[in-house]
Amino acid sequence: VGLSRARRLAQGRSISIDLFSTFPVQIDGEPWVQQPCTLSITHHGQVVFLECFL
Repeated sequence: VGLSRARRLAQGRSISIDLFSTFPVQIDGEPWVQQPCTLSITHHGQVVFLECFL
């Protein structure tokens, strides 16, 4: 079904998604059925990432 590779469509500081009916959602491993709403996704700072090279 083409889910093995992600394809970047756009990049932005914030994204709003309007849901007009119930919709299955999964964030951080916890699934639920979301009621109609507006989902807002925003960037909140930068995270320090440590990487170990062997």
